[in-house]
Amino acid sequence: PRSLQEEILTAIEWKTADEDLDDRDAELLIRPVTGQNLQRYLLELYSYAVVILGIHGIADLSQLITREIVCGFVDWLLANNRCKPQSVISKLSSVCFLTSTYPKLKGPDYSWFRAKLRELRKEAPGRVQRRKLDGLPDYPSVAEIASQILALRTGPQKLTEIETGWLIHDALIFMINTQIPHRSRNTREARSHAHQQLNLFITDISAELVSQLKLPDWAKKLRNEAPRTKFLVGHWTENATKAGHEVWEVFSHEVRDLFREYMEHYRPLLLRQLNPDSSDSTRVFFARSGKPLRQETLLNLVSRLSVRFT
Repeated sequence: PRSLQEEILTAIEWKTADEDLDDRDAELLIRPVTGQNLQRYLLELYSYAVVILGIHGIADLSQLITREIVCGFVDWLLANNRCKPQSVISKLSSVCFLTSTYPKLKGPDYSWFRAKLRELRKEAPGRVQRRKLDGLPDYPSVAEIASQILALRTGPQKLTEIETGWLIHDALIFMINTQIPHRSRNTREARSHAHQQLNLFITDISAELVSQLKLPDWAKKLRNEAPRTKFLVGHWTENATKAGHEVWEVFSHEVRDLFREYMEHYRPLLLRQLNPDSSDSTRVFFARSGKPLRQETLLNLVSRLSVRFT
């Protein structure tokens, strides 16, 4: 029905609108891709109601998100191993959260929804988290991965410049994220240009810039002693961070020097080998195919190197 379609689109727009809304807290903002997933889950719920249950005339979200439809959908997904419990939780958690945050759904009691999802959890959330952490390498071990990668440059096996370039590419990902942890998206989409201040750039800390930065003690001391010292600075605007806050960062000189070597020498070599037409790209990191890093690609890269070096 058109009324349901319009209400779903309105709800998705409310969740994804990158602006201040009087009836939505800033932390409730979700990315467009997450909004698309939420829309898909609502449509799957509607399809189940119509095709499997034979319910027609659903005109709005309150008529769609009912105990009969949702609980029946959960049971149907679990039947015959169509979905694992964790997959069902992943599908419907965002819909459940919508019932407690979207103004047009306030009023009815949706506690049954949360209870249904809790039934699917075989372990308490705290135990799940502890189990996930068991066996993971500790921070010092992960922080050493970059050094171990770079040590291969002087190892017995002679490397080509392209192979060295990939080593530095991978080491930088670890160095940047172990010094100042970033979300996957900020790493994948990081950009830099020799003549523009994008996400990562080398610069001296001017009086104007110092007002934006919370300099660590070592950087303050160095800047006071030598005001023209160049630092590697990271900058992400509000729409690029999950919390919606602008972020400014300063990295160590070890990272700065490796970043400079990579950007001035090895990154151009890698780009020319992968795609001669992409030499003007501003993207810092990319997949071995030359394409932009995807979340899965980055995760696989980090996992593979973590297993190898820890």
